[in-house]
Amino acid sequence: MKLLSFAIPCYNSADYMEKCIKSVLIGGEDVEVIIVDDGSTKDDTAEIADRYAKMYPTIVKAVHQENGGHGQAVNTGLAHATGKFFKVVDSDDWVDARSYKKILTTLKSFVEGEEPDMVIANYVYDKVGAKRKKVIHYDNVFPVEQMFGWDDIGKFKIDQYILMHSVIYRTQLLKDCALQLPKHTFYVDNIFVFEPLPYVKNMYYINTNFYRYFIGREDQSVNEEVLKKAGEILDESNWEQWHCAILIESDKAFFDNVPDNIDEELMQGLHRNFFYLNLNTRQSVLFFSDVYCDYQLVAKHLYDILKQNYSASFHLAVSSRFEGHEALPEIMSQLEQTMEEKFYHPDVHVFNNEASDSQPVNAETQDSRLMEKISEDISRKDVEQLKKHFECLVKKYENDTRFSAMYVKFVFSNVIQELFQENQFSEERKLDHEVERLYSCTNLKQILAITQENIKEYEEFLERSMSDSRDEVASVKNYIYQHYEEDLNLEMLAEKVYLSSGYLSFIFKKETGMNLNRFIRVFRMEKAKELLENTTMKNYEIAERVGFADAHYFGISFKKMTGCTPTEYAREKRK
Repeated sequence: MKLLSFAIPCYNSADYMEKCIKSVLIGGEDVEVIIVDDGSTKDDTAEIADRYAKMYPTIVKAVHQENGGHGQAVNTGLAHATGKFFKVVDSDDWVDARSYKKILTTLKSFVEGEEPDMVIANYVYDKVGAKRKKVIHYDNVFPVEQMFGWDDIGKFKIDQYILMHSVIYRTQLLKDCALQLPKHTFYVDNIFVFEPLPYVKNMYYINTNFYRYFIGREDQSVNEEVLKKAGEILDESNWEQWHCAILIESDKAFFDNVPDNIDEELMQGLHRNFFYLNLNTRQSVLFFSDVYCDYQLVAKHLYDILKQNYSASFHLAVSSRFEGHEALPEIMSQLEQTMEEKFYHPDVHVFNNEASDSQPVNAETQDSRLMEKISEDISRKDVEQLKKHFECLVKKYENDTRFSAMYVKFVFSNVIQELFQENQFSEERKLDHEVERLYSCTNLKQILAITQENIKEYEEFLERSMSDSRDEVASVKNYIYQHYEEDLNLEMLAEKVYLSSGYLSFIFKKETGMNLNRFIRVFRMEKAKELLENTTMKNYEIAERVGFADAHYFGISFKKMTGCTPTEYAREKRK
């Protein structure tokens, strides 16, 4: 079996695909290279693929198919993959040789049967003309060069995203989750990354700049798709007229079934010209030329037209102003990021690129501290405190939208895992189901609803368990009655009945209406009253008799509970 399978989707890529192919061939017999010719007709892409397959018959496979788009080419590559791990490299990109060796060495080091589901490495924006290359790294997010799970992940920054460029998946995981990318789709990178994530249990991060993402070629896939639509070709001089873009996203495969003249219908409604481009089944983008227009208002008007005429839910994102076709990759990325706002605000339908003023996050409500408190609440079976701390967590993410959807899902999935793992009130497969449900959510409201459902189920579980716990409570009460003069504490009493201290505290309060420590104090004070009424013992003697080591503290506690001092109580009762 090969160690690593590379899929290289190619569409009329003759001018640059060889650089990509040569960069991955360095891996030798440890790798296989699947060159997928996606119906190329305008150059020698197919011939180049066949030539490399003939030159390297044990490494390179050339696969030819009718044009199906980038997504279908990746599907084909995965279908032919035999390696333990799977990586997509676009034909206009390449991999760094030094980092590549480190990647292969690391993949070889994994023990059979204990390989990570996902390996993450850095990628570099190799933009033409840029003096400095932007590196997307994750050393502030993931543990470096060690196996880790979701519980070990830190906080993502605003500009940190896990893209297709950064991931290597275990091949069998992709096949087990039946990953299928849509055909004839403009942008599938996010689908490729995020759909398998609910199946990922362990990960490994290699802090090396592996993937080189090329930006700036005039015929680059992003630019080409925009400049060429339905046979209409726009040269650069025509492209310069566009200055703003509005991304339309539907909640379903809306653009599969719309009329061919939908752009004309929208133009009539807006009374404004634009260049229309369908990206995929759920997204289209409109490009506008007017420099001095309020496109936020245009987007709101556009949303009203869509809502009135079509039976689907829509969200719109408005780009910042731009100049020239070189800005297109950045603008497309910006629109995708802006559209993520719908995760936090599903009832808002138009978003722009203006940075919102995030409310400051109180130090008391930071994730780490809140999760510690929630974990303690669950351990102690303290549902009321659990609800309070959960509400703090909810308020944080309702008020601060700086975090990626994936990070928020990770945070709240931790709450669910704590509920299950600490108490095991349901089977593991139910936990997997709940986590999968959460990761399939499209907005914050859905995530909160699922998490609250699980807290409610946990509370009901504890209520049901109360009927089985009355004997333990009775045993603890009897022990207190017989040993009240001794040093009593929650931990010691829990051991007597073979329960955790947290669970004993929970069931005792549920059964008696007061916490255990208060119950002990009340009983001791009742015994103290009896001694004060029926004996002539000194206060310090009574204090010692009922379990107080400090007579002064006994006096304070007595007055707090009865409203008078022990001496005053005795004087009144002995009359």
